[in-house]
Amino acid sequence: MSAPPEPIRNPDESQRPLTAHVISDADEALLLGRLRGWLDTDEELELDWRLLTEDDLAVRYLEMAQEEATLTRWSRAAEEAGDPLVTVMDEDPFACLAPNPRQRRWRARVAILARLGFAALVVWVLAVSLRLMLRPTPLGEPIGVITRNEGAAWEDPGQPGLQAPVHVHQRLRLKEGLVEVALESGLRVILEGACDVTFRSEREAFLANGVVAVDAPRGVTGFTVLTRRATVVDRGTQFAVGIDSTGAMRVEVLEGAVDTIVPRMMAESKTVRATGGAAVSLPVDSSEPRLVFGRSERLQFVRRALRQSVALASDDHYIRGGDGKPHVQQDPGPDGEYFVLKSDIRAAPDPRRRYDADRVRRKAYVRFDLAGLGPDPEGPATFSFFVLKPLKIYRSMDGRIAVYGLRGGYYSGPARLGTDWRETELTWFNAPANDVESAVRFTPEAYRLAEVAFNQTDPLVKRQMTVHVARLGDFLQDDGSVTLMLALAMQSEKGAQLPIAASEHPSVPGPRLWYTPLRAARR
Repeated sequence: MSAPPEPIRNPDESQRPLTAHVISDADEALLLGRLRGWLDTDEELELDWRLLTEDDLAVRYLEMAQEEATLTRWSRAAEEAGDPLVTVMDEDPFACLAPNPRQRRWRARVAILARLGFAALVVWVLAVSLRLMLRPTPLGEPIGVITRNEGAAWEDPGQPGLQAPVHVHQRLRLKEGLVEVALESGLRVILEGACDVTFRSEREAFLANGVVAVDAPRGVTGFTVLTRRATVVDRGTQFAVGIDSTGAMRVEVLEGAVDTIVPRMMAESKTVRATGGAAVSLPVDSSEPRLVFGRSERLQFVRRALRQSVALASDDHYIRGGDGKPHVQQDPGPDGEYFVLKSDIRAAPDPRRRYDADRVRRKAYVRFDLAGLGPDPEGPATFSFFVLKPLKIYRSMDGRIAVYGLRGGYYSGPARLGTDWRETELTWFNAPANDVESAVRFTPEAYRLAEVAFNQTDPLVKRQMTVHVARLGDFLQDDGSVTLMLALAMQSEKGAQLPIAASEHPSVPGPRLWYTPLRAARR
C-alpha cells in the first residue's frame, strides 16, 4: 500500500495545508482569470456552476486562492523593502497577460460605443423601413375613368373629378356623395361615401370601409373586392359590398352569383356562394358567414345607382329677353360650348354701384330624349350640370339656381313650341312654359324641383350641381322626352352672367340625366 502524497507546505505557516489536485491547463487558466478578474460575465457564471458541481476544480481553486494571497503579501513586503519584485514576476507566467487599468477603461469605452452604434443602426433601419411602408405607392397605368359624380367630397385635396383617369394603386377616399368609375374591361364600380377604396389592378380593388357596388358585363368575371375580413369574387353579376363603422360586412347580390371567401384560424377558408336576391352577412363578432335574404337600407343608394343608366342632353340652349323687346337668337358661347343664366335679382342691392344698362335676362332649357330607352316612370332620376366661371366679372360670385321641370302631358299652344323643341329655334317668346314677364319664373306648366346654391371664385374651379327627381314619370312627355329649365333665383353680382357647360363643351361634361330603365326596375 503506497503512502499518501506529501502535503504542499504553504509558505504562510498560519494557513492550513491542502492536498494537491491535478486539473487541466485550460482550467488552470480559467481559475487564474477568475482570481484576477479577467473573465467576462458569461465565463464567470459557467465557472461558478462548475465549482459547485466539480470537487477537484473547487479544491484547486481554493489552493490557487491561497497561493495568490501569499504572492500578494510577498509583493507588498518586497515593495516596502524596495525590491523590484522581479522574482515574483518571473514565477507568474500569466502576469504579462493581465490588462492594466488604462486598458480596462478603454475596453469599457469601446464596448459602450459599440452598443451605442448598434442601437443607432437599429433605429436607422427601423426608420427607413417605416418610411418605405408609409410612402405612397407610385401610380401605375390608367385603368378607367370617373364617369359619374353626385355631390362628391373627397378626404384628400386634389382628388380626381369627372372624366379624370383612375390608375393602378390609386386610393380614392370619398367623404360623401356618389362616384362611378368605368374600367377599361367594361366593369362599372360605384363608390358611396364615406368610402376608402384602392384599385390594385383592373380586376382587383381593396375596400377598407364604406360601400362599393360592381356591375360586370356579360362575359366578364373574376373581379375581386378584397377586405380585411373576406374576399368577394364576382362570377358575372351585379353586387354590392358594405362595411360599417363597427366592421360588420354585408354582400348583396342583385343578379348572377358571388363567392364570399372568409379565412379562418386553424381551419380551411369557408366559401359561401350567393345568387340574385340573396346576401352574405358577416357580423363583427363572428368569422362564420351566413346566407340571408332581404335588402339592407345601408345599400339602397348604390343599388339604385347600379340599376341606373345615363342620358346626355339632346338639346340645350338659353333664351334672352325680359325687357319687353324681341332679341335675335344667339349661339351659346363660342362654338356653343356653354349657355348662360342672368337675372340681376340680388339679395342685397348695392346703391353705390352704377346702374347696369344690360337689362336682358337669360334662362336655360335642357331636353333629354328617352324615347326607345325604356325609362321607368315610377323610378327616381338625377339631373347634373356643371357651373363655370362667371362672365363679365373678375371676382367671386355666389347665388342660387332654380331648377324646374316641364310637367308631363304638356301641349304646345299658340306661338309656343312643343316638347320636341330644338335649340336652333328656341326664343324667349316661344319657349315652353316661359313666363315672358319674369326674369326667373315659369308658368304653372312647370314644376319647381329645387334650388341649388353656388359660389364661384376666380380662378375657376368647375363645380357640379345635382338635383334629385323623386318620380321621373311626372315630367316624362308623350314623345319620351324630358325638359328641364334653369334660372338664377339670386346672384350676388349685378350684370354678371353665369355660364353652364353645354353638351358641346370640349372638356367639361354637359347636362346629364341618370334614370332607371324599366327592365332594371323589375329585377
